Amino acid sequence: MVDGAAGVVALLPHDADAVAVWQHAVECLADGLLDAVALLGSSRVVVGGGLSNAGATLLDPLARAMHERASIHVVPELVVAGLGARGGVVGAALVAAEAEHLHLPQVGSR
Repeated sequence: MVDGAAGVVALLPHDADAVAVWQHAVECLADGLLDAVALLGSSRVVVGGGLSNAGATLLDPLARAMHERASIHVVPELVVAGLGARGGVVGAALVAAEAEHLHLPQVGSR
């Protein structure tokens, strides 16, 4: 059994199925990011969460796939989040702290 992206990355050097899964995931991610960039006009994409632990194993093929697929898109710079896998948790905490400071209604409150 494979546990997420880290498990697949660990298998890449010696498992053809893992390579196929990883390549498909990279291609899907490239398509989704190019769509988002087309809508939002972003010049940089920050990869965070657990995927950020893959580093160049993800970013290099992702950049290639985005360049191969781009038609009218401007391919953004790809960078790893400075907080890595903790980025989402830290961001959520900051939003919660700011909501409390600004006395904003909490999500789900009436």
